[in-house]
Amino acid sequence: MNSTIHPIRKAIDQACKQHKITHTYLCARADISRETLYRVLRGEVERATVTTIYKIARAAKIAPISLLRLVYDDIDLGPGIFVQTKYSGDIPSFINDETFPDGSTVYVNARFTKIWNFQNTGSVPWINRRLKRVDEELALCRRNSAGQYEPVAKSYLESESNEVLIADTLPGMTVAIAVNFRAPNLPCDVISTWKMIDAEGNLCFPEYSGAWVKISVVAI
Repeated sequence: MNSTIHPIRKAIDQACKQHKITHTYLCARADISRETLYRVLRGEVERATVTTIYKIARAAKIAPISLLRLVYDDIDLGPGIFVQTKYSGDIPSFINDETFPDGSTVYVNARFTKIWNFQNTGSVPWINRRLKRVDEELALCRRNSAGQYEPVAKSYLESESNEVLIADTLPGMTVAIAVNFRAPNLPCDVISTWKMIDAEGNLCFPEYSGAWVKISVVAI
């Protein structure tokens, strides 16, 4: 009996552990049977459809292209490999918040790093691009007794820099983008919004809402 863990299982189990997802929850979210999942985990993918693999990847919060590489090539091709993409043009796809998803709680003055994961699902390489802060002065708010937000101060969610470099990302590749923040010095709910710009400083996707970090700040 071969006791080697299949790379597909490694990828799925690692994602489940990271996001605290059980196999039962994964099956329910992907709308597949446990037997279907276990066949994929064992590497028995001959009967697995692309749709099934895609649903498993999305449910496990894995970039679908990454799992499809493992399924159909049986090896991890790693970064930098050009793959067939679904869309023509310059298209970004948000994968997940690797750290501090919306509504996360941090202490006042705490330093933390927000990481977003994106995939280049278009046909245009992302070269010399940056993520730029685009929000202006924000209102720090507290909830009143009726559960409504009331502004109590004006302030930024402090960031180490207003721009961060994005690693060059070929079509089909995924990229993690990290920004270091410091929480305000009083309890509040606060948000900061960021958008991708090119080497000349022009917005790459002005029609998109961009990436953001949204946290609740509490006192110790």
